[in-house]
Amino acid sequence: MFQLKKLSNLENFTNFLLALIPISLIAGSFIINLNIFFFLIAGIILIKKHQFTFKFNKIKIFISIFFISIIISSLINIKVVGYENFIKSILLLRFLILYFVIDLLLINNLLNLRKLFIVSLICTSFISSDVIIQYVYGKNIFGNEPLELFDSVIPTSVFGDEAIAGGYLQKFFLLSFASLLILCEKNKISQIYFIPITLLHILAIFVSTNRMPFILIIFSILLLIIFLKKFRINLIICLVLSLSASLLVAKNDEILFEKYNGFYKKIFGTSADNSLEYEKLNKLNFFSGKISSTHGLNYIATFKSFQESMVIGKGLKSIRSNCRKVDLSTERKVCLNHPHNFHLEILHDTGLIGYLFISLFVIFTFITSLKNFHNKEKYVEKGIFILILLNFFLEIWPLKSSGSLLSSWTGSVVWLMVALTSYNLKKINL
Repeated sequence: MFQLKKLSNLENFTNFLLALIPISLIAGSFIINLNIFFFLIAGIILIKKHQFTFKFNKIKIFISIFFISIIISSLINIKVVGYENFIKSILLLRFLILYFVIDLLLINNLLNLRKLFIVSLICTSFISSDVIIQYVYGKNIFGNEPLELFDSVIPTSVFGDEAIAGGYLQKFFLLSFASLLILCEKNKISQIYFIPITLLHILAIFVSTNRMPFILIIFSILLLIIFLKKFRINLIICLVLSLSASLLVAKNDEILFEKYNGFYKKIFGTSADNSLEYEKLNKLNFFSGKISSTHGLNYIATFKSFQESMVIGKGLKSIRSNCRKVDLSTERKVCLNHPHNFHLEILHDTGLIGYLFISLFVIFTFITSLKNFHNKEKYVEKGIFILILLNFFLEIWPLKSSGSLLSSWTGSVVWLMVALTSYNLKKINL
């Protein structure tokens, strides 16, 4: 894929570092931070070498103000968040620079997204296979056993004690799908592998017990059926087979069945359950007469804490300190490392000011993207346009639990997906 001689070329080396990101995320937070650091250095040198001119527009202004609002809020609340988190709020500017660098390199056709798509497909296919092997045989290809958490056995593949395999697969699924799109367009024989590869990804997410990623990938398939006419039949077959296989697996796996059944009860269940835990949750639920998830308590704690400083927020990672001050009139402990929802996290840490500008960024990105859809002339380019925009939409979708937008691992994935929307904003060739 990459020839060592070509890596001596700065442009090829920059593309190599971009394509390396899916692999770095598997390796952990330190490696992904290192990868992004070197990519930014190489990208900036490349920009300087070609003497590209950086120009601000509304979209760039909005996202810049958002990152500045994090720093200002953390500075104002420095006694609560501490000097360490204030420094981290400044270091978050790496994600802003990542957006700027990818935007400028894409506009000038110096980034080869095909390499990123292909590496994503290789990584997600490997993780999917490894998750299923670990689920079926009790050990993955490295001999690691699934994670035992409470009463659940969770296949985590190479992620060890972190149950994020399903989340990783869901986040990179659409980039992997873009690679399938390109391969099928270039070689009709590749279409034979389209259904089994897609089915492999969906089933792996299902058995990983990461329920929200499973819902999101099914939702993605439904939308792709609508927008990708050439692949409509194959996608329908994938959807029917994956749902049938998932039901069959759940029927024969009591633990897995209860995992998804419990998720369903927490969203649509009633107070008819006699569980004391459910009764406590029911009293604090957003939805009248329904049973909240465990995250629901944390959402309420986050929102109550946000109400104490609605304009400027309480600073980076302040929920760790502030949630202890919130009285929920319950014996349950609700303090977590982050709110488990991007929108609540932004509201809490940056207030209405930060939320306003990130919202304006999202709105104008969508509007500008849709206006530039006609610039994509080939079917593959239009397909990738849809995949990138859909990935962006899924990342900012408010009705889902999530990791921390402002952390190294989740933040790197999300801001990479955000930066890739620059492909949709200009007439860019693959």
